[in-house]
Amino acid sequence: MKQTKNEKQKDVEFLETPLKRGIDKVYQMILANGLFILFNLHILLGFIFIEPGNIVLFYIILGLLSFNIFPSYAALTKVMKLPASEDQKVMKEYFNAYKKSFAGAFFLGTIGIFIMVNTMMLNVFFLTQGNTGLSQVLQGLFVVVFVVTLALVYLHGDLEETFGKTIKTGFKNLIYLLPGAAASMLISVIGLMAGGVFRMMLIIGFSLGALAQIKLSKKVMSRINQK
Repeated sequence: MKQTKNEKQKDVEFLETPLKRGIDKVYQMILANGLFILFNLHILLGFIFIEPGNIVLFYIILGLLSFNIFPSYAALTKVMKLPASEDQKVMKEYFNAYKKSFAGAFFLGTIGIFIMVNTMMLNVFFLTQGNTGLSQVLQGLFVVVFVVTLALVYLHGDLEETFGKTIKTGFKNLIYLLPGAAASMLISVIGLMAGGVFRMMLIIGFSLGALAQIKLSKKVMSRINQK
């Protein structure tokens, strides 16, 4: 049955409504989130099939499995900047962004992971010695290193510049980049630890964290890109 002129006009009007844009954005987030999980599926498989003999070995294995997290996260943040109406470009943009940012994000992530793994190994040592004060300091250091790494990886993915320039620009503007990175980490951690809400993390959680980082870093990124 052919649509009448009024029906066609209603369809056009619906496509321009906030509701339709919202639906498109949620679909985009689900698709991008799925790609991020797919690129890091080996971590889940590692948890299922690998049974290390001690906690130190567990941290080392987890660190080795985590090297791909940061390049795939850089690609996720790039995709989440697409307009909601361009959800059909998500897969292509994700792969392109992953390839472009891989070297720098991988190197930044490797440095961060190396520090974090050693921090947690030292944390285990001090716990066995009964030194809870230093243990808490190291746990705090772990969080700081993770947030800083996340901020620098996001910056690298956005600027698409060399590693050296990313580091220089990143530390110069670090205080302004940290809130977005901290929000992204917090959203991810809450989603992973919130019991039944874990299902939300599998659907849009990582995308939601990336979107929060983009929004909170918008002003500083605008200033950086103008220089």
